[in-house]
Amino acid sequence: MKISEKLDYLDAVELEGEAVLSELFAALARKEYQDEAQVFARPEEQVEMRTTSLRIEAPRLAAFDAVARRFELSRNEAIAYAIESFISDAINGYSLGAAESKPNPNNLNKAQRFSDERDSLISKLDCDADIQADIKDISHNDAIAKMKELV
Repeated sequence: MKISEKLDYLDAVELEGEAVLSELFAALARKEYQDEAQVFARPEEQVEMRTTSLRIEAPRLAAFDAVARRFELSRNEAIAYAIESFISDAINGYSLGAAESKPNPNNLNKAQRFSDERDSLISKLDCDADIQADIKDISHNDAIAKMKELV
């Protein structure tokens, strides 16, 4: 079973979809060091795949590859997680900053202001509704964690 499938399983089943990426890897480590049998589900859904290329400094790519190999991730799988992490961090970080900086004439609590800013930011992105829904899904777990901290 691929490591990405293991991480997806851990996120959905063990961490109830509320883990950030670092928590997923912590759960993976705990799983690997337990003597129990590991049973992971196989996702059935197939999505369209596209290729891309990027230029990155050789030492940075070597470091990335070394970490990916440690967790039995292909470069492609690791980059996919990095992209998801970027999307989540960018959307939620920006939304948090906007919620903390803008005036609050309606006296909304911090969690509601964050949620409203997040929804507004995503709705204004230059992409179709399906991509916006995917962005909401990708950044959902981190958003929930941030809202819990704000309450």
